[in-house]
Amino acid sequence: MDFNLLIVLWAIVALGSVAYALSSRERRYKFLSRLRTSRRRDSDAKTPPRELSPSKEKVDPFETADYRETLPPSRRFTLKDAAPELFADLEDISDEQLESDEKTRAIPLEVHYAEADDNALSPTGISVEEIKKLGNFPDYATLSGVPLPQPYKEFDISKAMPRPYRPFRWSYHQTMCKLGGWKRIGSLLT
Repeated sequence: MDFNLLIVLWAIVALGSVAYALSSRERRYKFLSRLRTSRRRDSDAKTPPRELSPSKEKVDPFETADYRETLPPSRRFTLKDAAPELFADLEDISDEQLESDEKTRAIPLEVHYAEADDNALSPTGISVEEIKKLGNFPDYATLSGVPLPQPYKEFDISKAMPRPYRPFRWSYHQTMCKLGGWKRIGSLLT
């Protein structure tokens, strides 16, 4: 009789545990995941994987677009602003003329600009002769169109907070001290 009572109590506890585990979605998921054998976990992502997404034929972007003949916009007009004393009498060239000249008079890729012909053009439409006239440190902000950084007037160094350099340290295990450990081991072996 005691054995039958033990089986009934075990069955009640087991059924109660299963009912409790299945009552909530999270508990049900945990309970059922523990019953499964080890296998690949299902993805929690809500979007389908790439191979199941509807798509057209895969197109290689390098086959469809040819950027070999594409050049950046001309910055030749900025020469007068960057060095007015050198380029006061610079002739204006139309965009169409400049575009056709850039392709025919372009600096070869394997040649440094200083060794190229003086009439050769850079990708921005400025000739090698004009680049040499500008010298070593031209006004980059004017030539490129990228403005110089402006000072931040509200900054106060006395109120500045230091940057957090390292939020945590990784574990570092050193078994022997550089060369000294090897010397000791060598002396023990001999």
